[in-house]
Amino acid sequence: MVTKQNKTRMVYRLDYAVELMKKGYQPVCTMPNPQKPHLTTWVFEWTKEFEADFKALVREGRRNER
Repeated sequence: MVTKQNKTRMVYRLDYAVELMKKGYQPVCTMPNPQKPHLTTWVFEWTKEFEADFKALVREGRRNER
């Protein structure tokens, strides 16, 4: 989910959040997942660079799931 108004991206997967943090992105905050409150959601500041790195992770993840 991208919220353009305040320029954040919610990341629901721990493995994606960890990889993004390894790349130097730090979450703005964490919060309970809106759909599954027992799980954590990481909120990152949205930038074009972040979006490119995030999309690369998603593509890589889909490739690995096949």
